[in-house]
Formats: sequence, C-alpha cells, structure tokens
Amino acid sequence: MNSQSASNVGYNRFLLFVAGLGGLLYGVDVGIIAGALPYLDATSGLNPGQLSIIVAAVLLGSVVSTLFAGMLSDLLGRKPMMIISGVLFVASIPMIALAHGFLPIVLGRLLQGVSAGLVGVVVPLYLAECLGASNRGKGTGIFQWLLTLGIVIAALIALGFSFWIDTIEKVGDSNLLFVAKDVAWRWIFWISILPGIVYVAGALMIAESPRWLFKRGKVDAARAALLRSGTPEDADLEIAEMKKIAAEEASKVTSTGERIKESLLARKYVIPFVLACVILACNQATGINSIIGYNATILIQAGLNDKQAHLGYVILTLVNFLMTMGGVALVDKKGRKFLLSLGTAGIIASLIAVGFLFNRTESKQVECKQTAQAKVADYQDVKVAVASASVKLVKTPEITLSVAGKDVTKATASGSTVELEFAKPLATGQLVLSEAGKGEKVEYSYVGDEATKLSFGIEDNLVTGAAVRDGRLVVNLGYKASTTTWSLKYPFLSTAQDSRRSEYQVDGARIVADRKFIVPFDKDTQRALLGASGFAETATMNVIYTAGDFTAAANVVRSDADGAKVKISRNDSLPSNKVDAFFKNPFADLEMSKNADLRIDNALITPVPSSANGWLIAVCIFIFIAFFAVGPGVCVWLALSELMPTRIRSNGMSIALLINQAVSTTIAAIFLPTVGKYGYGTMFFAFAACTVIYFITAAFFLPETKGKTLEEIEEHFEGKKRA
Repeated sequence: MNSQSASNVGYNRFLLFVAGLGGLLYGVDVGIIAGALPYLDATSGLNPGQLSIIVAAVLLGSVVSTLFAGMLSDLLGRKPMMIISGVLFVASIPMIALAHGFLPIVLGRLLQGVSAGLVGVVVPLYLAECLGASNRGKGTGIFQWLLTLGIVIAALIALGFSFWIDTIEKVGDSNLLFVAKDVAWRWIFWISILPGIVYVAGALMIAESPRWLFKRGKVDAARAALLRSGTPEDADLEIAEMKKIAAEEASKVTSTGERIKESLLARKYVIPFVLACVILACNQATGINSIIGYNATILIQAGLNDKQAHLGYVILTLVNFLMTMGGVALVDKKGRKFLLSLGTAGIIASLIAVGFLFNRTESKQVECKQTAQAKVADYQDVKVAVASASVKLVKTPEITLSVAGKDVTKATASGSTVELEFAKPLATGQLVLSEAGKGEKVEYSYVGDEATKLSFGIEDNLVTGAAVRDGRLVVNLGYKASTTTWSLKYPFLSTAQDSRRSEYQVDGARIVADRKFIVPFDKDTQRALLGASGFAETATMNVIYTAGDFTAAANVVRSDADGAKVKISRNDSLPSNKVDAFFKNPFADLEMSKNADLRIDNALITPVPSSANGWLIAVCIFIFIAFFAVGPGVCVWLALSELMPTRIRSNGMSIALLINQAVSTTIAAIFLPTVGKYGYGTMFFAFAACTVIYFITAAFFLPETKGKTLEEIEEHFEGKKRA
C-alpha cells in the first residue's frame, strides 16, 4: 500500500467517523427526552400539555428544517450545513439544561429538532457525494448504525440516573429526592453535549462535497476533494463522468442559443423520485416507530409484567443495534436490493405472527365502555399557586387538590394554608396517615351526616394537616427539609440542609372544573366491570377516550398489580394551547373541547395470557426489529441519497423525508384509536399489508445500485446503457 492509498484509508475512516457522529446526534435527539421526561415532569411544574409540546418540539423543528435543508445545502454547501447542524445541537443543550421555565426548554428542543432535520438530509447527501461506489453503502450504513447507538446511549444514560435516583429514594427524604430528580434531567442533557462538540470539530476538518464544488465550477477543488477519499484514477473517472453529464446538459440549447432546461417530469427524474418516496413512506408504514414507542405497553398486553416488558425493550434496542452492524457489513457485499427484499420479507412474516398471537387472546376480550362511562364523574381541582419556599431549589409553581363532586364553592389561600368552603358546613375533617406515616388522604363529613365519610387523595406527601374551622376545611401545605449533606454522599448535589419542617408560602387558589374516570383496577373491580360475563383470570384494562375533538388512551394496567389505577382526566388530556392543538388535530375546536364531556370510546378488558405467550410475542418483535435493522434500517438512507439524480438530489431528499415524517405522524395519530377499537392484532396485520407494498417495490422495481457511481445510477433511470 503506497502513502497515497494509506492517506485515503485514513481520511475515509475519519469521514465515516464524523458522519457517524451525525447519526449519533440524530439518535440522541430522538432518544434523550424519554429518559429525562419523568424527572422533568416531577420537578418542573409543567402541565401535561406543556410536556407534550416539549416532546413534540423536536418533530416540529425537524419538519421545518427538513423542508429547507436541501435548498440551504445547495446554496451554502454540504459542509457548512453539517457544521451548522452540530452548532445548533450544542447550543440547544445549555438552553435546556439551564432552563427555569417552559419557553427556554421548548426553544432548546426546537433547536434540537432543527439540528436533527438538517442532519437527516445533509449527512446522507454528503456521504453519497463523497464516498466511492465501493464504500458508499458502508458509509451510510454506519450513519444508521450510530443512530441506533445514539438511542441506546440515551437509554443507558437515563438508566444510570434511574439507579442513582433509586438510591436517593431509599433515604426517604422527599425534598432531597425532588432536588435529585431536578439535577438528573439537567445532567442527562449535559452529558449528551459531548458527541455534539466532537461532531462540530470533525466537520470543520473534512472536505466539501466534490459534486457540490463541481456544480459551482470549482473543478480543481472537486478533484482535490475526491483525491482525499480515493485514488487519482477514481478521481479522474468521476470528474470525467461529471463533465460528461454537464456537457450533455449544456448541449441542450435552442436555435437561438438559449439553454433548454429539461422538464422535471422527465423519466430520469420522476421514476427515482417516486421510488424514493414510496420507500420512505413504506419504511414508516412497517410500524417501526409505534412498535418501538409503545413497546412496553404492547408487551404488557402480550402477557409480560412491567419489569419483563421493560427488559424486553432493552433487548429490542440491543437487537436493533447489533443487527445494524450486520447490515453495515453486508450492504456493499450483498447489495441494497437483496437486503431490502430480505428485510421486508422477514418483517412481513414476523408482523403476521404477532398479529395471529394477539388475535388469539383478543378474541376473548370484553367491551365494557357503558359500565365504565357510568363511573365518569365531576371533579373540582383546587389549583394552589406557590409563591415561594424556604428551599429555593424546590420549584413547584402549582399544587392540585382534586375533590370529587361539585360541592366546593370557594377556595382561598394565605400563608401556608388553603381554606375550602363547601355547599354545606362540615362537621369533621382530618388528615389520614398511611402505615408509613405519610399523608394518604383528607377525610371529611357534613354536619348532620357525620357517619358518611368523604375523602380526597393526597400525592407527594405535601399536605401536613387538615382541620375544620367554622364549617370550612383548612388544609396545611408543607414539606420536610433534608437532614443530609448531599455533597458528601451523592454526586452532582452540593447543598446541605438543616432538619426542620418547612411550610409552603401560597399565593391564591382557584377552582377548575374537570371530568375524570378513576378506577382502582383490582380483581374486584374487574369482576364488577365485567358483570356476568366476567372471567376469573388476571386481565388488563385498556381505555381509549375522547375529550371533545381529542382522542387519547390511558396507561394499560393489570388487575394483579398493587395499587394499579386507570386514571383519566379531561383537562390533562387536552392541549394547553392552540399551537399544540393544531398538531394533535388541525380541525379541532379547543374551546369547545374544554367543556365537553369525557367520553369512553373503548374500555376493553382482556385476559392476560401466560408469560410464555408474552415472551413468544416479544421474540417475534425482536425478529421484526432484526430484519428491519439489517434491511430497511441500513438501506433506507442509501435509497434516499443514491436514487435521486444530481439536479434534484438535495430538494428531492427533503420532500421524501417530509413524506416519511407525514406517514410517521399519521400512524402515531391513528395507532391508539385503532388498537382500542380493533385490537393489536388488526394493527399488526395492517403494518404487514403495507410492508407487502415495500417488498414488491424493493424486489421488482428497485435497481441494484451496489458498486455504481451516482452518475451511472442516473444514466440507468435515463434509459441509457454504458458502453
């Protein structure tokens, strides 16, 4: 090996490393919020609508940047756009990690989405234009491989913090636990900044795309860029082919000498564009995002318990990561057409198997929505604003006391107490403690009916006492400060606290009407809901409900789980503003929905199969992800970048990715209602049917692009044969 070829090898490895870091950032963008969200939810004081916007902000940013990524990469160049995508990701981290409010977190997540959209278009485009035909498949495959690694790393970071949180939870100090969770979600984001910094540094050191340089008339610079990744012979060949295509374009002139621009409806543009769009759409229609996103719920419904289901998710991510490695190794040896055909065939078989296994169980399920609807009741949520607390790290802007019925007529707050006035004067009121000594509920009764005890539940041990004064219920709010010097015992924490009981300083209270369905789903409730048609074995309850124009689903719960509840709230299920409402349902009337009844669309009780059945379904899903990883997972980015002709490549990739995201969003919108009405079996059969179209496209219409230059692929679609 001469020094030139050794230099080529070193540069190609460096290029793959930098581009792979782009995939890693994309994966981190997708996966990081899942681990941070529980801790953000517990400490930020944001409502469910705001949290849903934070999650969806990445998708919004990605859609916007994908739309303009192709145009910007044509205007500014591939390398500058790679640098910009990395800088945006790096800039988003401190914006999120240092945030103390909703707006900066949303803006940071939007920046992450913009970064992900740019990476998804520009990096595969850059790799396709820079790597030789023999390495192009491996290069784009490594992008996908490190994308899956990014998701795994995000999950592992969150898992590490979950163990740390678990050790602090055992201390039994609620304030220390609160601060630890606040620190956890911030550091989950801080740690993810490292690959972003390395990616930006690497992007500054790589060459610009030779094809972009050639289009700009910089032939010498294009040849120099090709020499960094290939031999002089390869560089001369590709420059010659670029000149040939440019000459053909230049020769198309009118009799007056004006250049004729070939119609974008020509065969050479339409066929590859349509193929790429079909492949990108079908890639999402396999159900990949929903199967990953709802994996734990699917496995619980299949027969696994909560811990087994989450173990199944970890196995799923590892199978995805490892099989992507196999796809990277095979893509330049076996070819794109072979891997896509093999992968889609395996996906069809595994999806059909999962569908039949679910149908076997779901044929026994019982619909009890009328019985469930009867249990929907009015609630009054007393929202208590917290002005300040003696420990400044604790940020709980609003505390909710949820009282069943419509009897609360007035709520006032002062000092650290909340006074509730009922329609009738109260006789008794007290805080009931659990066996662990924590506040469990507030119990009260009316004058003249002291024997009937009413109550409302307490969460997070925030109520320290309750009593009746002048017929009104007075509730005291507070928390117990820490006795631990955190800096000596726990990493990331460096504040010491004295031992004392601290009271919240409240600033006003308001009553918000709500409709809720709260059922403790145990064996007795199971039998009560099912009535005469009930079955004795353990069951799951899956509730799909509608609040006005918005449909959602409760968490699936099992009747053998301790303290399991099916809990639905109209207010919590509604978007918090019109922007969020538009993305959930662009035709919805948000104001009407705020006062609409809470309607149970489906309340399906299904017997839980054996854990053996659950693991059988899990194995079929692992097979699904294995075939997806080795076929579509690796080849979809290649299909996107290789099929598009030079003239439309950047903008065509943007449009195809938008179609991909539109299909993904549509499936996410219909997944829960379809599962609630027809069951998981029907949904998996639908995914299999869509994948049949994918298989036919790959096996019969997609040309093999292995070992061909981009210009040779373009000539194939033009109908030319090389001499």
